Amino acid sequence: MKPKLLSINQIYSSLWCVILRFPLAVITVLVAAFVSMFLIEQSYQDLKNMEAWIKLLLTLSLALPFFVGVTFITETSDFDKGRKKVFHIVALIIVFIYYWHFDEKLYLVDYLRTFVLNIAMHLFVAYSPYLKTYNENGFWQFNKTLFLRFLLSALYSGVLYSGLSIALLAIDNLFDVKINEKVYFHLWVFITIVFNTIFFLAGIPQNIRELDADTSYPKGLKVFTQFVLLPLVTVYLLILYVYGFKILASWELPRGWVSYLVMCFSVVGIFSLLMIHPVKDNEQNKWINIYARWYYRLLFPLLLLLAVAIYVRVENYGITENRYFLIALTVWLFATIVYFLFSKTKRILWIPVTLSIVALLSIFGQWGAFAVSEKSQIGRLEKLLTENNILQNGKIVPAKDTISYTSEAEIASIIRYLDQTHGYKKIQSWFENDLEKVFAEKDSIGTYFYKPEIVLSEMGLQNNYGWRENDKEYYKKNFNYYTAYESNIVISGYDEMTQINVYSYNNSLDETKNIYLSSDTLILVFNTDKDSYIIKDNNGTNIAEFGMNDFVKNIKEKNSSHTVYGRNIPSQYMYKKIDTETYRFTIFVRSIYGEIKDDKIKINGFDASLLIAYPKNAGRN
Repeated sequence: MKPKLLSINQIYSSLWCVILRFPLAVITVLVAAFVSMFLIEQSYQDLKNMEAWIKLLLTLSLALPFFVGVTFITETSDFDKGRKKVFHIVALIIVFIYYWHFDEKLYLVDYLRTFVLNIAMHLFVAYSPYLKTYNENGFWQFNKTLFLRFLLSALYSGVLYSGLSIALLAIDNLFDVKINEKVYFHLWVFITIVFNTIFFLAGIPQNIRELDADTSYPKGLKVFTQFVLLPLVTVYLLILYVYGFKILASWELPRGWVSYLVMCFSVVGIFSLLMIHPVKDNEQNKWINIYARWYYRLLFPLLLLLAVAIYVRVENYGITENRYFLIALTVWLFATIVYFLFSKTKRILWIPVTLSIVALLSIFGQWGAFAVSEKSQIGRLEKLLTENNILQNGKIVPAKDTISYTSEAEIASIIRYLDQTHGYKKIQSWFENDLEKVFAEKDSIGTYFYKPEIVLSEMGLQNNYGWRENDKEYYKKNFNYYTAYESNIVISGYDEMTQINVYSYNNSLDETKNIYLSSDTLILVFNTDKDSYIIKDNNGTNIAEFGMNDFVKNIKEKNSSHTVYGRNIPSQYMYKKIDTETYRFTIFVRSIYGEIKDDKIKINGFDASLLIAYPKNAGRN
């Protein structure tokens, strides 16, 4: 019998069924697509004031799986229409509450919380039809259906987007029809959010309970798991055990990276065993149960290795969200191993249910990842500042003496962490100035600034990106001063501004460099004997001569710090004036770098704007 082709009526019927079955989910994807397309049309400057829309997108990303899960609960619990409406209204209220819980400003913690909640909500979808009545086979078949439907949806969406994008590109190039690049982003949003979701939902069986009697098992899934996934798991198991023996032999602490490897390996192994769960009791597959038992047993030593690696990082650097989640997953993994080794029931429902509970518990309350991590890092910061006499009686006293590179790096690292993840509310009481007002003032005048550098400057420190004590000699011998590019360079009284850049090539500066003007060309020449720069006209006549060594010394004196490398200098120190009888020049230096040898400065390069007043305007004001 020939397969029937999908008709327009069938497509319309499937679409209408999805709308009637998942009304809140469909509304969610349509609103999410609209908001995404709206944001695509905004400029970068406008996006700074778009946090309310971003909060809405974050909420909608959670609402979609949550609404789908609630629908499954109402379907499998045989609720009447009234109770179904009540469930959906309550779900809608919960989503609104989540949206309104956001603070005015978004921090990384908000994105992390939403990400973890997304994991919990997708796990909720996996077990929501089986909260009232559980059937092991039905539960596995249902999740197999979701997994395969997800892969098929991704395939269809990818092919559809690629095909339509190539078609648009062909129209653009063959018919000279200019297609705005944003059209491709709109297309991506529509296909990945609207089409992909509706196509996915259309493939979920109307009567989920019918899956309880389905005993089909894809042969390809068994082959893939048995001959690809499980051998890979075994290889990684051997690698980790060899690494464990290496640690014992050398008596050294495990590297932090091993934590992620052990966790990923454990999750992939459990996932592989879940994929072949229905056939584990078949006569020809007795090896699966033996493999599973030994796999769980062999995980115990690796869990110990994981725990030691986490402990070392926490002991040295405190708790962060990543480490907190690793600790939570380690505890969950230990409980899961114990459950599958010693429990008589060994229900696979355990995995999504307990994992979603762990996810929910880890993101709320004073015991959650964000509260614990913030408290840990602020505690470390308080200790470091107190030890270096920067925090005295609960108030910041800017550092007057040099502190160790290691301490400065750790303090800077914590400040950057707080800036990205939590903000400065919990440490504001340490400062005399209101930090948010300082940021707002700088933002209002359009000056580029980096918040951690301002906070650190209040402490008399700088943004040390991990410099170590043994780097001290290197940074003593090198400098790299820079400032942010500012569009409001004062040009009144000057006729022209041009860009000049000088750089080291084969350990010597360029000997000549043209300075292109609107009606003329000047020549910049480096005088090796005097370590100075000469500006000449086309006739070779010297117009001006200047050195940059004194300029660097002046910066160093006015901005003394614990290191001269990578210093972001206030723009007012980055000007150099050169007056002659005929011309007047001002150089605004954006960056200058070089070496210090025997107290002598060697400049390897600089990038600057050169402002020029021609002879008729060269008289001093």
